Amino acid sequence: MMRWMLLFLFIPLFGFSFKEKCLTSSKGDYIVYQQGHQLIYLSIYDITANTIVIEEIHSLDSNQHLKLNNVLDWVLQGGKGASQWILYEMLSETGAIIEAYAPTKRSFFNFDQDPPLLSRLFLTKWDEMPDSRRKIIPSTKKVWSPQKKIKNLPVHLEKSTLYRKFWEKDQSFLSELRIDLHFDPQQTDTFPYMIDIQNSVRPLARFYQVDQGKKSPGAAKYFPRRHPDIENGFQKKGNFLLASIDCSPAFYPFELYLQDVQSLISTPVSFESEKKSGRYHVKILLPQEDSYKGKTYRLSGKSLGPHRTKFDSIEVFEIN
Repeated sequence: MMRWMLLFLFIPLFGFSFKEKCLTSSKGDYIVYQQGHQLIYLSIYDITANTIVIEEIHSLDSNQHLKLNNVLDWVLQGGKGASQWILYEMLSETGAIIEAYAPTKRSFFNFDQDPPLLSRLFLTKWDEMPDSRRKIIPSTKKVWSPQKKIKNLPVHLEKSTLYRKFWEKDQSFLSELRIDLHFDPQQTDTFPYMIDIQNSVRPLARFYQVDQGKKSPGAAKYFPRRHPDIENGFQKKGNFLLASIDCSPAFYPFELYLQDVQSLISTPVSFESEKKSGRYHVKILLPQEDSYKGKTYRLSGKSLGPHRTKFDSIEVFEIN
């Protein structure tokens, strides 16, 4: 169940890619889906020039703090009783996830164990279905469209616009599945109001809209940042300095400098890096000119990633 909830957001919209759709979405666009007894709130929490942040909150419909006709109020009150609450940031160019945070646990996490097929879904093209390819109601001979709701009340909709994707055979759990997205053709909604995922035999997951709107401030007060951290424990090996830097993808890549503790003059250095267990192990070539010897330095850095910052080591060292 959870894999659907963490994945379906990244399905591209309106007959082209979700990447293109992001360019027309607005901060605060939100939707609430119901799938069985599970409710899923999704919103565009924030948008920058290079990234988009998604807020996603799950709850059972039996949650005493939540009313189906006013889910947004529950969100504004902090999503009490939620079964899951996450924020994740992705690059608007590629869809790659660069940061993920769980507010209830006050901790960052990653998708290494069960990563969403973000790159493929983010850039996937979707085809609009003509009436001849859609289900027809026998009694009326009209094209079938799922019910749309706002604040859990039915909204008149003559016919949805349907986009469909048949997933190719591969090693993913989407292999050979059919995914349908229904939109209201009279609106410019960011999210489809119904998502239908089926195999060749039966439906596997159907997400029905119970509310949708704009300008939601979200439940999270802020999205914290993991600023780069140069860890203590420098090692010198010949002409090289070995160090470890904890740096999330949101701030990678970075430049490194030697900063003279007395003059505060910084000198750029060349280095090699290898990522292991979320940390970058760097091998820095130290300058050998006499003018650098006998002085005390700290290691400093400047991030060049989607988010920019400067960072310094606490530990200092000398060049002998």
